[in-house]
Amino acid sequence: MNDSVRIRDHNWRRGGYGMLTYRQVLLNKSRIGMYHAMMTLPDGMDYWKYATDQTKNTNALELATVFNNIFHLDSVNVSAERRGNIRAIAIGMFKEEGIQHKRAPKDLELGGVYNVADDGTEQTFTFVGCFPANKPKYAVSMVVQRKHKLPASPAMVSDKANELIEWLNKK
Repeated sequence: MNDSVRIRDHNWRRGGYGMLTYRQVLLNKSRIGMYHAMMTLPDGMDYWKYATDQTKNTNALELATVFNNIFHLDSVNVSAERRGNIRAIAIGMFKEEGIQHKRAPKDLELGGVYNVADDGTEQTFTFVGCFPANKPKYAVSMVVQRKHKLPASPAMVSDKANELIEWLNKK
């Protein structure tokens, strides 16, 4: 890339995705696609560096609050059209064409996103989402930080998040 940054999607060893639409970039969480999209913005490199900064701390309550505000149509800072697109992508990631479909809770439509960050000494697994997707009643966020050498995987967070989501849905 233009500043010697190396960016690879999670499936680069298997040949990658090929050409994607912007919606497919988001549904598949393509880092390369997101980089190219951000570089079309005037301050794109600043946004990219902020989005990929591994030093910032994550607060689960703040994540849930921000996602909930974006997901709902009554927020004043985001247009209804843009919010509708965000909702469609957040829900689409858990549907068959989305990258997170294997982590979807059973019998419940969810809007959200999982993320994994690795700074070389610690891995951070994050989930933030709203459910039920058509009329959200709950906003949930989970952050798990694990030192390297301890067993950790994205499934660890998705299993616990799904347990919590299914329990809340029954209540």
